[in-house]
Amino acid sequence: MGQNSDTISIDFSKNGSISFALFKPSSTRQSGNSISFLKSIIANNNSATDFVLVKTKTDQLGIVHQNFQQTFNGVNVYNGNYSVHSINGIIDAIKGKYYSISLSSTTPVLTETDALNNAMNYIGATTYAWQDSSLQAFYKSRMNNLNANLFPTGKLIAVSKEITSTEDKLCWIFNITSKEPFDEITILIDAANGNLIQKNSNICNGTPNAYTKYYGMQHIDTKNISGLYILDELRTTTATGNYARIHTLNNQNNSATPPISQIEFTNNTNIWDNNWQPFHVDQTALDAHWGMENVMDYFSTVHQRNSYDDNGGDVLTYMHWDLNKNTAFWNPNFKFIGLGDGDGKKFNPLTDIETCGHEFGHGLYQAATNWTTHTSVENDALNEGLSDIWGICVKNWSLQTTPINWEIGDKMMINAPNLRSLSNPKRWVRFSITRLLCQPNMV
Repeated sequence: MGQNSDTISIDFSKNGSISFALFKPSSTRQSGNSISFLKSIIANNNSATDFVLVKTKTDQLGIVHQNFQQTFNGVNVYNGNYSVHSINGIIDAIKGKYYSISLSSTTPVLTETDALNNAMNYIGATTYAWQDSSLQAFYKSRMNNLNANLFPTGKLIAVSKEITSTEDKLCWIFNITSKEPFDEITILIDAANGNLIQKNSNICNGTPNAYTKYYGMQHIDTKNISGLYILDELRTTTATGNYARIHTLNNQNNSATPPISQIEFTNNTNIWDNNWQPFHVDQTALDAHWGMENVMDYFSTVHQRNSYDDNGGDVLTYMHWDLNKNTAFWNPNFKFIGLGDGDGKKFNPLTDIETCGHEFGHGLYQAATNWTTHTSVENDALNEGLSDIWGICVKNWSLQTTPINWEIGDKMMINAPNLRSLSNPKRWVRFSITRLLCQPNMV
């Protein structure tokens, strides 16, 4: 399909398929017919190719985003994904990667068990996660599912010659977690002969990959699920190898408690910069995720503490809490953090690193003192004061500031130099002392 009067812009991948197309409005492209539309213009109505709807979400502008998985004779095509974006029921744009697959059969020669044994041999770990009863128990607890199991399950996939460099292949794919050494690996095994096709670690670390609003390019760890990266990770928290989960979610401007409308922040690549489609509205999620990583690392390194409760508690952060809300809080009942986007008048998004440390500090205080509600002004004052101290400790430890920066909120305040100052607490008083002391979940 070349650019014609129906398209505003169109790009092609190296294999000649459409990687992106922006269309002029037309009632002939109904979003309810997205699958047939993709099959006609992407796959040339190839009878073996289909597209399966994986997820649909509607953003705050009312744009509907549909994610599709490409299949070949009912088998998922590895990394074959397309997104369709619609406005008022009309397809506005498409984006993705299509692979032309040719396989004589989708029946494997190698059994799943034999393929897994081969995969483990290629990985060569001394211990795997499912072989450790404590890790299995940890996983069941975190998934809130007694039947959850770290033992890997294989799936058949079709892999393009663009990836194998030889020919299209039917493969077994496994996600395998090893304990020694610790890693999470996606591995592809040839379903015909057991050969290794591809092996990738899902523990993403080292290289700066996230353009944060307040701190520029930083590195964040993420998780890869079926080719999509999400802001979710298991982070090492002690020298003995304990882990805790950091999970940053999109609350879609909702304020219900417990959260009911949360969705994942997703990316087709692990580069979270201005090429990431929702960057302009979701950039601050990168600040929060990076901030919580640094909070966890600070308490692990400096205080040898395993998360806020010293027991590997999940650090769940819900972004876009309410609509343009000046809020950041720790919920003591459901044990999560909510961060607002700010009203754009007094506050920018409340996602700076000291706010992350401050709200985490409330969780630590609750776990250490069994605090659940406002029992006294003195108790609440300690809670709030210690959280400010923890926020400043995390900020200066992470940013290695010289001299020490004692200011809280200097990034997020619009018409003031900061929210509070630990070097001179009376200089910038944003709240009355009574209001501040009696509402320890406020910023």
